[in-house]
Amino acid sequence: MPCHNYVLGHFPGYVNLGRTLCCAKFFSVPAAQWNQLTPQERWSLNRAFLNGLQPPSSNRVVFSHYPSQARLGSSFYHEIRHLQAIGVRVRPVQDAYVP
Repeated sequence: MPCHNYVLGHFPGYVNLGRTLCCAKFFSVPAAQWNQLTPQERWSLNRAFLNGLQPPSSNRVVFSHYPSQARLGSSFYHEIRHLQAIGVRVRPVQDAYVP
């Protein structure tokens, strides 16, 4: 059965949430590798992950933090803006958000 849950949010909250869900995809790069990357390389990897949510899609996005609470300039902030740019509408559905 394919996994259709993507988890986003501020680190480490989204990683912790992703690990508790039985079927979830979340962006993760080992710290040693992450620390060697430039900001542009980090965003390129993150953006490629997010593009898997491009509509039409049956994927569901679960957030560890409310999108409205994304810190200005944070990776989470840029993730929300990128999803909007590729046509993913973020709307609340009880405790989760779906594209």
